[in-house]
Amino acid sequence: MSKTVVGLFDDLEDAQRAVQELIRNGFARDHISLAVNDANGQYMRYANAQGSRASDAVAITRLAEMLSGLSSQLIPGIGAAVSAGPLLDSQRNNHLIHALKIAGIPEDRSQFYAEGVRRGGALIVIHVPDELAVQAVLTVNRFGPVDLDRRVKHWRESGWKRFDSHAIPFSSADIERERERARSYNDRIGTVHV
Repeated sequence: MSKTVVGLFDDLEDAQRAVQELIRNGFARDHISLAVNDANGQYMRYANAQGSRASDAVAITRLAEMLSGLSSQLIPGIGAAVSAGPLLDSQRNNHLIHALKIAGIPEDRSQFYAEGVRRGGALIVIHVPDELAVQAVLTVNRFGPVDLDRRVKHWRESGWKRFDSHAIPFSSADIERERERARSYNDRIGTVHV
């Protein structure tokens, strides 16, 4: 049997470090997936650029080296996104909620994770054997994923109801405003869904 471990990060660099640590601890690269909003195309530019020093550039370049199939695609409700790994295969599936449900994530949690990516978060998903699930959770937690329940509470307080795959995607300015708000939430603690 296997489990799916999911972590949502506000910071791509933290997600990259979590993926790096998972791989260093023996988790299979081809069982790790990433999805991150790329509203202005910067991540794919970074992945294709040489010698950039910006932290996001370093993070996406390292992810490109670590995970197979780093690609840019359009995800309904999110818009331009960068993905890697088996979760979102543009040949088979580019609908994030559907892919998360197939991975065993309940509908409501899938909605929350998709909204997190829509708002600029970086999502990592790891398929692990049952006996390695706790180790995967502890590894991901070391890098400060969002406490999803607390984050959703903040969204609901501002009127959010559910992820809408037909909504206009966030612009890069919307994402920056969301990241500024998220810094005040103080909800980056060690909780991920297993």
